Amino acid sequence: MRTRNVIVMLAVAGALLALLLVTRQPESQREAKNAAIRETIFPEGLREKQIAQISIDTLGTTTVLHRVGERWYTGEAKKRRADADAVKGVFASLEKVSAGKLISRDPQKLLEFQVDKVTGRRVRMVDTNGKEILDVVIGKNPERDFTSTYVRPFKSDNTYLADAMLSYTFNRPGGWREKTMIKAEPDEFDRITIETTTGTIVLAKETSKTAEQASTAPVSGAEAARPVWRIEQPIQGEVKEGEMSSLTSRLRRFVANDVEDNEGELPLGKFGLDPAFATITFARGDREPIVLKIGSEKKPGPGAMRYAMVSGDDQIYLLSAPTCAMFFKQPSEFLK
Repeated sequence: MRTRNVIVMLAVAGALLALLLVTRQPESQREAKNAAIRETIFPEGLREKQIAQISIDTLGTTTVLHRVGERWYTGEAKKRRADADAVKGVFASLEKVSAGKLISRDPQKLLEFQVDKVTGRRVRMVDTNGKEILDVVIGKNPERDFTSTYVRPFKSDNTYLADAMLSYTFNRPGGWREKTMIKAEPDEFDRITIETTTGTIVLAKETSKTAEQASTAPVSGAEAARPVWRIEQPIQGEVKEGEMSSLTSRLRRFVANDVEDNEGELPLGKFGLDPAFATITFARGDREPIVLKIGSEKKPGPGAMRYAMVSGDDQIYLLSAPTCAMFFKQPSEFLK
């Protein structure tokens, strides 16, 4: 009896050991399996320069991005620039995608994960040789999980969980057009001139307190380094610090509300841009100044947007009334 019990115990121990070996694969085998799953969804080492075209289908609407040199454009005409940062974000996200996990093989669950043909976003990429190297459907992220996304290869019913927030990357309610007018650091500017139909305001930056202040009061290192803006025209005085910091900080990435395509190639005067309703010149020492022109209202009325352009760019943009209000001020409103 004792011998029989020992045999049974050994058999059970052997079965448990076998089960452990099966369920706990060696690390190298698990990594190989995960890498294979990722490879079936996203090409390994995907880089922006490899891709010539990106197609994004969302709720029956298709956006096609074409690369020409270093720039991306929307549509076949290659005239409408795509948002460069948004495109770079696409490739940055795909490069970070780690091994995915197979979630389901059931075609009835595609809607649940939003990787079906209606609610999902189909993303296709074609390389510079004209070969399609990616065709996937981007779904939703799991509940309370903002780092993963459900993904399905378009020609498969398999749904995977990819370790990247791809649903956010491809969700562009405002479209894929480039709307960034100015990108610059606030400390680049040393002089701002605002010319409107009612007059001219000149704002100039000092790198420290005035000589008179410096001679009468000790100045800490932080205060000495703090830029001081002064209004020079049409009145004189120190500008509110908050006024200038809020204005110049917006220039880190000054984004328009929308774009206006001049399909009929109308003269700029039709948009109030030649001559402009307002011209704002941001001087940057020896560097080329940035010139922002604000034109007439698109549709006159409360909250109307105005046409705008920036130097070095032939695209016409639209700016909201609150954005324009940053520059449409009385000289006294800048005073400290």
